[in-house]
Amino acid sequence: MNKFTKASIATGAGIVLLLGGAGTLAYWNDSATTGAGSITSGTLDISSYAGTGAGWFDVSADNSSAPESISTSTFRVVPGDTLRYVEWFTISATGDNLVADLAVNADDVLDGLSDDWSVNDWVDATTTFDLYDATGVTQEAAGISEIDSSDNGKRVRVTFEIDFDNAATNDTQTDVLNLGALEVTLTQQTRP
Repeated sequence: MNKFTKASIATGAGIVLLLGGAGTLAYWNDSATTGAGSITSGTLDISSYAGTGAGWFDVSADNSSAPESISTSTFRVVPGDTLRYVEWFTISATGDNLVADLAVNADDVLDGLSDDWSVNDWVDATTTFDLYDATGVTQEAAGISEIDSSDNGKRVRVTFEIDFDNAATNDTQTDVLNLGALEVTLTQQTRP
C-alpha cells in the first residue's frame, strides 16, 4: 500500500472518529452527593383523651355532695351556682424551637350570651390547665399556659369553671349558655 493510500485511510478514520461524537465536545466531569440528610417538620397537635374525672360537675358552695356529676341536658342553673367542666387532652409537640400557647375561648362563649346575661355582671369564668406525664404524675400545677417539645406526649387536664352571681336578676331566667362552642386551642407562638 502506498503512502497516499495509507494517508487517505488515516484521514477517513479520523473523520469518522470526530463524527462519532455527533459534534459534542465533552470536558471531564464528575459528581458526588452530599451527606446533608433531610429536614423533617415537627408536630403540634392536641387531641381528646379519656381521662378520669371528666365531665360536668356542680361544685356550688352550698352543695353538700360537691363535686356532683351533672347532665347539662337536665340541670337547671340558678343564681349562686358554680359549675365545673373537666376534660383531658394529649399533647403532641415536637420541634427544636417550638413554643405554643394553651388557651380556651371562654370570652367567645360568654360573649354569645343574650344581652340579659351581662358577662361582667352575672357570669364569671376561669380556666386552669394541669400538666401530667403519661403515668399520671403531675408535672405542673394549675396555671400552665405554655407548651414546648419537652411536653410531647404529656396530658393536660383542662378545668373550666363558671360562677353564676347570686345577684342575677329575673331577666336571666330561661337564657341559654351554649357551651358546645367551647374550644381548647394549642397555637404556636409568633417568632421574631
